[in-house]
Amino acid sequence: MLVGNFAPGHRIDISAEPVNAGVALGGGVYTAGAMVTLEANADAGYVFLNWTENGTPVSTSPTFSFT
Repeated sequence: MLVGNFAPGHRIDISAEPVNAGVALGGGVYTAGAMVTLEANADAGYVFLNWTENGTPVSTSPTFSFT
C-alpha cells in the first residue's frame, strides 16, 4: 500500500514589476524554516531596484535569501 504524506507549506508568490522588465525566480511552496532564495534578472533597458513585501522594501540585492 502506498500512502501520500503531507506537511504544512508556505507559498511564496513573486512577480516582476513592470511585467516586461525582467524575470523573478524562486517562488513556490516551502516547508516551515526552509531557506528561500529569490533571484531577479533585468531585461535590456532595465535595472533591478529592490524586492518589496506589501509595498515595503526588504532588499536591494537581486539575489535575496530568507527563512
